[in-house]
Amino acid sequence: MRGPAIHGLDRDVSDKLTLEYFYTEVDSKQFIDGLSSSIVAEARNDETNKEFVAKPFIRSFEYALENLQRLRLSVCGRIKELEGTAAEVDAEQAARMKGLTSSFNEVQDAARELEGRIGEVGNTAVQIGQQLETLDRQLQRASQARDLVRYFLEFTQQGHCASLEDLRSMQGPEGQYKAAIIARKLSNLAKELDLPDIEKTRVSIEKYSENLEKDLLETFDQAYTQGDIATMARCSKTLLDFNGGNSCVQTYINQHEFFMSQRKMRESSAELAKTTFEASRSGFSDLNEPPPPPDPWMVKLYGEVRVVVAKEWDVISKVFPNSLLVIRQFLERIFGQSIEYYLEGLLEKAERQSPLAYLRTLASTHSCTANLVADLQQFDRQFIYPVMRRKALTNAKAESSTNGTDFATQDRGCTAVSSTVERCLEDFFAHIRYLDREITFLQAALAGVVDPYIAVKVKPVDPKLVPKRSMFTRLAMATDMITSNSTSPIGSPFASAPPSPSLAPEEPTPPLSTIVISILCIHGEAMGRCAELSPPSDISNHASRLFNVLVDILGERLLDRILQRVLSDIQQRESRPLDADEVARTFQTVAAIHQVMELIQNHFQFAVLPLVSASPPAYRELVLKKNSLLANLETLINKMLQIEISSILKCVGQILATQPRTTFKIKDDDVDFAVLSMATETCTRCIEVLRKVLNAAQEHFTNENLTSLVMEIGISLHSLLLDHFKKFTVSLSGGLLLFQDISQYQAMIRDLRVEELTSRFEVLKEIADLLCMPNPASIPSLLRGGTLASLEINAIYPYLRCREDFISADIPRLLGIRPDFTSATPSQATEDSHSSFPTATTATALHPTTPATTNSGLASTASSSENVLSMHSSPSLNPRR
Repeated sequence: MRGPAIHGLDRDVSDKLTLEYFYTEVDSKQFIDGLSSSIVAEARNDETNKEFVAKPFIRSFEYALENLQRLRLSVCGRIKELEGTAAEVDAEQAARMKGLTSSFNEVQDAARELEGRIGEVGNTAVQIGQQLETLDRQLQRASQARDLVRYFLEFTQQGHCASLEDLRSMQGPEGQYKAAIIARKLSNLAKELDLPDIEKTRVSIEKYSENLEKDLLETFDQAYTQGDIATMARCSKTLLDFNGGNSCVQTYINQHEFFMSQRKMRESSAELAKTTFEASRSGFSDLNEPPPPPDPWMVKLYGEVRVVVAKEWDVISKVFPNSLLVIRQFLERIFGQSIEYYLEGLLEKAERQSPLAYLRTLASTHSCTANLVADLQQFDRQFIYPVMRRKALTNAKAESSTNGTDFATQDRGCTAVSSTVERCLEDFFAHIRYLDREITFLQAALAGVVDPYIAVKVKPVDPKLVPKRSMFTRLAMATDMITSNSTSPIGSPFASAPPSPSLAPEEPTPPLSTIVISILCIHGEAMGRCAELSPPSDISNHASRLFNVLVDILGERLLDRILQRVLSDIQQRESRPLDADEVARTFQTVAAIHQVMELIQNHFQFAVLPLVSASPPAYRELVLKKNSLLANLETLINKMLQIEISSILKCVGQILATQPRTTFKIKDDDVDFAVLSMATETCTRCIEVLRKVLNAAQEHFTNENLTSLVMEIGISLHSLLLDHFKKFTVSLSGGLLLFQDISQYQAMIRDLRVEELTSRFEVLKEIADLLCMPNPASIPSLLRGGTLASLEINAIYPYLRCREDFISADIPRLLGIRPDFTSATPSQATEDSHSSFPTATTATALHPTTPATTNSGLASTASSSENVLSMHSSPSLNPRR
């Protein structure tokens, strides 16, 4: 067997024991495996030796360990050597950085010192520059003073100044500008000096200044005629610096074509304008017609103003340095001369025609003028303001000395032009006492509509004393201002009002709703004028005063008097027999009032509330005022309906009282089937009266109003019938007749299509079945079914006693009634039945599912006799708080 190899000489192992091998990442497991891999391979190849020999592994590892220790010592020595070298280098670097820091500090100190010296030199240079600038200004002022003294002496000695004239005439526009500035200074100097013979010099200078201004204005006028914008701009700038430029501006405005044409129109076409006004304004005094369109001449004038302002601003902004001042004067001249002159004449002609024509003309002129002002303000924001802003940014100093002040005071993207035209609008209409005129006219107009109608409807009029003349003709004669009472309101929900027919006794009176529509239309137009002519801060107050006029006349003067008269008539015939036609007329009146209340509510919602919604106190006051008016009307019509319902029920009760007590006690051997197949005469009479009344109600009422009225009558009728049928003794055959009566009542109620009443009258049918039952033994089963099952026996007991066989059939025993209950007196039984069966005020005893109150438009409760009618409109149209 061959011995192990010398592993120290193994190249693979020796390569692993070098320093270069450990420069990369080394896995310890792979490193150890590499040291012993060759030994393991030899051991596996040696088939003779099956035992493990550890000596080669030990030698190999010892050899590797020795080499690794040598490498470790070598590496540690190298590390120490490098650490020493690094320490030396760090020391050298620190010394070098210390020297550099010292050098940098020295350089920084030197730079700071140099900067201070440069600052001192700069201050010195600035001071030298300021001194040089001061000297230059002094030199200029000295030169100007010398020239000024020379020119002044020349004026003093010669009476004129040839050198100044040469400067103006020979150096062109620049010389002309300099001559103007010098002339201004000479004029100021002559005014300040107090020397002998200074007056002569002053007169010479003023004469020269006048000639200079005259020449500049002639040049400006000639350039204006020729359209030479550059020459106009040069002359306007010279005149602005010479004497403020006011003469130039006045020349431009006075000779403008717009004012020349307006002056010629006023002088040559006064008669034509008067004729045109009379033709176009002919409908202004007619309340039957809507307000005519604005005056055509005024519309044309305002259109020309819009065009000329847009056209002239382009010229003014290029010609005048103080263009904002010029355009303001131009607009003030337009408003103060052309517009105000025309509007004064227009209103004067309208006032001579009628107060209504004046108010309509005033509203139309204000609307057109306000639209014109709004258009001019929009033009200011879009065109004038941008131009002035650019001028202010490019030449702030020059603008501050000319028109920069006006421009700087404006904000929100507009100039002083907007406030100028707004002030012109306010100045023209501020002195007009619009509200007093409106209230005076409204009172007269509404009274003229109401009084003739009241004279016919409330107070009988002798036909011989009243000529056959329409209401509006008499109204025009009475008030001398209107000829009719129907119009199309401004801002009113009613588009137009039908013309009211005449109120002469020979002619039929118009419906109340037509009169009210006429009144509301007149008031709606007045509210529209109020919104147009009132200042924003006073709209709520003015609208409140106008609405108070409407409430006073419409409520107290018209509706209250009509309803009081109708109520008085109803009360007077309350003791007389019922007349269905009179009841129908009452229903017609109530329906008309209900329609009127809806008209008032709609008018308040759409024509009044928008004007007072911005003022909570005024809003609250008007809502209370309107609610008080409607509540008063509700109270009156509730009284009317209560009286009529009481009369109806009284009549029904009287008819029921005439029915003989033996009507339903028919002997079986006397049965007449023809009689049993028909209702009794009493029932027929009641049905006839009720059908007339209910048909009239269906004709004049709808929806909730009709339901509430029918419920009130139906519940009371139900109570009357319950009490009525307790008074009769009913035989088996008489029960069939009773069944016919109840069937007739049920048929009438079913025709009304009110579910609550239909189900309520089912109780009567079940009572009839109870009385018609041939076999008394079946009565308990009837009581256990239907509506009767929900009632106590003491409520049904009075009707059971009405059976002819109540004692003979021993019905108390069948029902299990106590002996002491059967011995109760009839009065006690009746009292018990009243406590269990419903009347008009206990509507739910026989019909538990029926609500105690019905919330409707006509009756606030179906069972209360104190409040039959409640004309509240829907919440969206009735903001009652």
